[in-house]
Amino acid sequence: MRRPAVAVAGSVALFALLALAIGRLSQQVPLNSDQASSVLEGWAMAHGNPLLSGWTLPSDGFFTDKLPLLALLERFQGLTPEVVYEVSGLLGAGVVVAGIWLAGGRLHGRTRVLAMLVTGVLLASQALLIPGVEGSFPGGAMLPAGSDHAATLLLLLVACLALQRWTRSWIGPAVAWVALTAASIGDPLAAVVGGGALTVVGAVGLATRRRAAADREGPGLDAALVVIGVTSAIAVPIAWWSIRRLGGFTAAPLLGGGYGLPAPVSSLGHNLSVGGRALLTVFGADV
Repeated sequence: MRRPAVAVAGSVALFALLALAIGRLSQQVPLNSDQASSVLEGWAMAHGNPLLSGWTLPSDGFFTDKLPLLALLERFQGLTPEVVYEVSGLLGAGVVVAGIWLAGGRLHGRTRVLAMLVTGVLLASQALLIPGVEGSFPGGAMLPAGSDHAATLLLLLVACLALQRWTRSWIGPAVAWVALTAASIGDPLAAVVGGGALTVVGAVGLATRRRAAADREGPGLDAALVVIGVTSAIAVPIAWWSIRRLGGFTAAPLLGGGYGLPAPVSSLGHNLSVGGRALLTVFGADV
């Protein structure tokens, strides 16, 4: 068996093992109202309401990343909390495997193996930690029974893998744009941590041009990074507006800016007041 085939088979086996382990561990974590809402939204999408007509979603509603996966599982399994655990397992395993492949990059030999091994251990250790257990830090709560932003992270890793794999073809930028746009529509924070990062890297590359032509990753790659970052961010409010025009869900802005846009300065006082009341409520105050 050739090495690529062995690597693929190993990745599939690791994915399956991690998905089962994370899914099982997730059952030890109590579900919350956010996850219950996601389950109901997935149920609606799977049963004739793909645009969630009549629903109001937050800015980070995960409409284009986690919800479709929930809808697919609920289509075959019905309305059950088990899908939350299964999604946690699938997304957690996907993040670990994608991170391992990204760490390997174009390295060779022992350096490649070491990079992939260290990355795999770091990611898997957090994916398998249970929130509240000694030794866990907040990142560990993102996967077992959480999974909200794990779907976003997985799409960002897919975008990076595409750019790394297809450096001299239009396929890489195209796949990266689709993945980044989907992540940003479902979770606008991706437009900052993903699209913003690509834009900065591309802009710096265009401004400096210090690399020799032979070392460049392909014609116009820096410009492509800028285009991907900017246009994916622009696509977010356009997509939300289009969904609303088609009778879909209403987006309730997380920060008051509307459709993923930053909150205006004039709303700062109101947002601080809402945040303060929410903080008091967390500690039992009746406000």
